[in-house]
Amino acid sequence: MFALPNPSAANASLCASTHILVNVRQSLKQAFVRVFFVAGLGCAPAFAGTWSGYLVDASCYKIRQQDTNPANADDYVNRDRGLLVELCRPTKKSKHFTVVEENGLNFNLNSSGDMQAAQLIDQLVQKKAAKKKKTGSYFPVVVQGKKAGDTVEVSSISLER
Repeated sequence: MFALPNPSAANASLCASTHILVNVRQSLKQAFVRVFFVAGLGCAPAFAGTWSGYLVDASCYKIRQQDTNPANADDYVNRDRGLLVELCRPTKKSKHFTVVEENGLNFNLNSSGDMQAAQLIDQLVQKKAAKKKKTGSYFPVVVQGKKAGDTVEVSSISLER
């Protein structure tokens, strides 16, 4: 006769294999969680830098940007950004500001940057320098700070010379 394998030995071997697989799975899960957590921390860092562009009234610019024909796919390409910058030039009443870069991209200023930009506009209006500048109604500025998403935490803002 032939001998049947001992079911308790086979069962113990199967349990040990299952236990090893469970430990490997848990280790892999922990490794993936660590990797994705570390990668997630690097996805949205604040980048320090200097940007230049034209200072505009944020609410006006946002409204004008959204004023498009939804049936016209070329509207983004054919948009006259210079006209938008001119139409949305900041005034003494402006509270929130956006900077439009030469390439058409734009970013908002944080509350500290809004205050600094408002002070800059007040100075320009008082000196009437805006009317005498060659740039006409444009306000070219240089912004230094940290960019996070579409907002810059402004450390300084000045007229571009």
